[in-house]
Amino acid sequence: ELVNETLKVPARVWKAVMNAMNEVDYTKTTLKDFRKPVIIFWGDRDFITPYKAQERLRKVFPHAELNVYAETGHALHWERPGQFAKDLAAFIDKL
Repeated sequence: ELVNETLKVPARVWKAVMNAMNEVDYTKTTLKDFRKPVIIFWGDRDFITPYKAQERLRKVFPHAELNVYAETGHALHWERPGQFAKDLAAFIDKL
């Protein structure tokens, strides 16, 4: 059902959305004032949010943990739910 609904959106719209998301300058948002612990999860085969987007987030949150999942795409919580839940729980436990 998700795929069928997604296919209803024209490719040009998806491309514009993805380009806009990747061009956001997080250093000019209220995120720059955020001082809580942060973890960033990213799959190294994520074609939606590339590594350069993670680098930009790390500039905003320099003390953030970056947890990279090898051979995993954008939906790492679906692709590796057990590992994701374990890693998220460990991060929360440290708080």
